[in-house]
Amino acid sequence: MDISNKDVAITSLTASFKNAVTTPKITVSMLKSKPLTAPDLGAKVYQYMQVTPTLFKSADLSKAVFTLKVTQKWLTDNKLANDDVVVYHLVDKEWKALPTTVKESKNGFVYFTAETPSFSYFVVGEKKKSAAPAAPVVPATVAKTTAAPVTSSEPVVSDESAVATEEVASEEAVQEVSMNYGWWIVAVVILVIIVAWLLVGRKRR
Repeated sequence: MDISNKDVAITSLTASFKNAVTTPKITVSMLKSKPLTAPDLGAKVYQYMQVTPTLFKSADLSKAVFTLKVTQKWLTDNKLANDDVVVYHLVDKEWKALPTTVKESKNGFVYFTAETPSFSYFVVGEKKKSAAPAAPVVPATVAKTTAAPVTSSEPVVSDESAVATEEVASEEAVQEVSMNYGWWIVAVVILVIIVAWLLVGRKRR
């Protein structure tokens, strides 16, 4: 059926029923703002709408296909391409994107078709951008505390060097003691010679 109200984005609607329905009636209304039970779309909105079934239940509906229009000016003002438009359906207080197809462009309007399994609130708006993949979780790194090297003004000597140094010092000490004994012997010999010479001299007198 065609929608005569030109202010409503939906221009026509075709419904298929899975149960026998007599004299079905469908009311299409434009809303000035989002329904109180609906969350924010989180994208640019062209129009909110309500589709209400009368004389039948949503459970009787097999599917419905909308034809709707969006002004080219709105697309241009919002820097959107034709493929950036989607029809959303309010289900369990959440906006669900419906399969939406670009049909044609004419007379300053872009026409779309969308398919829905039931009726309630709808919104025509911008296609939501796909969520970026979450960044990989990087395990926290624990800073390693490295002790600063101990510095000293005196040269560090390894155990082997220390032993070697001690051995050299011991040899020098022995050599020094041996040399000291040699001087004492020479001094004693000279002293003995002097005493002997003195004694010989006295005897001659």
